[in-house]
Amino acid sequence: MGYPSEKYFDITYVERTKEILDEYKGKYDFTMLINCLLGLIILPNEYNMQDKREFNFDFLEQKVLYFPKIKNIFKNATEKLRNEKGKEFDQRKFLWISKSGNEMSIDDIKLSELINRIRHGFAHMNITPTKDGDYWAGIRVRNYPDENKPEYFNFEVYFTQSELYDFAVFIAEKYIATVKK
Repeated sequence: MGYPSEKYFDITYVERTKEILDEYKGKYDFTMLINCLLGLIILPNEYNMQDKREFNFDFLEQKVLYFPKIKNIFKNATEKLRNEKGKEFDQRKFLWISKSGNEMSIDDIKLSELINRIRHGFAHMNITPTKDGDYWAGIRVRNYPDENKPEYFNFEVYFTQSELYDFAVFIAEKYIATVKK
């Protein structure tokens, strides 16, 4: 693959990560997927926030409602899961409480805001894996605005493994397709 130039590090990183997502078929595919997603939600968003890269179309500042592939992930209100004791429960797919205390719809959120909340959940280790038998099936990501009140969270998303893959690939493809080189 060669040594990436500093000037195009972000683009090369995203292209390589997309290749990994497309080609990796190993024992630790879910772990690899989480690692790739973590890089994809941090690097493009930070380059965007620091104005290090221009876009032909700034997809990060568009509302999620304009991206059917992402909106489709959250089309159902809940996902049926089983707890450690085998009891079925409904896991919420999406929750966003604004600073003013209003519950927001996925249609009200810009992609950069969604990515930033997911990034905060990852950064503060507010991720919980779910499993199906001996395999990881998905992850729940939450945000807690006040560390002193761990029972109160203002953001929650749940991704199955295939949805996590779709989300990561979407970010990589949009970045590669819209960034000015």
